[in-house]
Amino acid sequence: NDVLDMAKIESGKMELIETEFLPVETLQSVISTLQPVYEKKHQEVSIEANLGNVELCADQRLTKQMVINLMSNAIKFSGENEKIVMKAEVDDDELLRISVIDNGVGIAPDELSEIVKPFYQSDNIYTRTHDGTGLGLSLVHSMIHMHGGTLELESELGSGTKATLVFPKERVLVF
Repeated sequence: NDVLDMAKIESGKMELIETEFLPVETLQSVISTLQPVYEKKHQEVSIEANLGNVELCADQRLTKQMVINLMSNAIKFSGENEKIVMKAEVDDDELLRISVIDNGVGIAPDELSEIVKPFYQSDNIYTRTHDGTGLGLSLVHSMIHMHGGTLELESELGSGTKATLVFPKERVLVF
């Protein structure tokens, strides 16, 4: 499915189906979807969301897919009994920020810009022990750009990663 999604994006055939929805409900849905995976590793997943009456005007399916991809990476690259946090907030610039924060293996500084390229896989000994196509972050990067937003990555090798979806204020509806 990732390969098909990437082909659609690269050919310009993927279109946004925009609706208004509560982003916190999407985060809760992701937690339910991935519960068997993180429970198998005895990981604790939580949501910290101070969104009040905020809706997002975006493609809900793609938004969920982006968060699933970020969460899947956090689960995959974090050890047993680790804590993973999803944060959602509207910042002072009225941008919606959805972050996934883990204490996993992290990403080397020189790989942060490369990791969003299709099929890129780290040569890090810790990450090479995991399967994957190398498309997860590339898809997230492309999908958030389709929404006019950005993907921010902060990481320290051996200490974890913070991946943040930043949606533009034009997509954030406060009521």
